Amino acid sequence: RTQSYSRQYMPFTFPTPWQPPVEPGQAFRESCTMQAIVSGVVGGGAGLVLGAVLTPLNSQLQQETEHLPLREQMRRGVREMGSQSRSWGKNLLVIGAVFSVSECFVEKSRGRVCDRPLPPARARPAPARCLLTLPCAPPPAV
Repeated sequence: RTQSYSRQYMPFTFPTPWQPPVEPGQAFRESCTMQAIVSGVVGGGAGLVLGAVLTPLNSQLQQETEHLPLREQMRRGVREMGSQSRSWGKNLLVIGAVFSVSECFVEKSRGRVCDRPLPPARARPAPARCLLTLPCAPPPAV
C-alpha cells in the first residue's frame, strides 16, 4: 500500500534589515540596557567559576599554612577562593557589560546615521575592512 504525503510550503519573504518586534517584551529584551545586564550577569557568573577554579593555581597559601591544623587551612583556603572569585566576577562583569553597551550603541548609531549601503569589501581599503565603525558609503558620483 502506498501512502501519499502532502507537502506544505512556507511563503518566501525577503529578509529586511530590521523587523519590528513581534512579541510585546522583545523590544525590552533587545534594548542596550537589558543586553548590558544580561552580559554582566553572565560575565560575573563566569568570573566566579573561573576564580574558584584558578585560585589554587595562583595561591601562595600552602607555604603560609603548612604548620596550621587542617580545619584552619581549609578555612583560609575557602576565604581566599571566595575573595579571588569575587574579584574575577566583578572584573568580568564590568568587561561584559561595557563591551555589550559599546557594541549596542555602535550598532544603533550606525543604523540611524548610515542610510546608504557600504561598498563591497573588495572596494574598501584594506585597513577599513577590519574596523567595526566604518563610515557610510559616499554618495554615488553623478
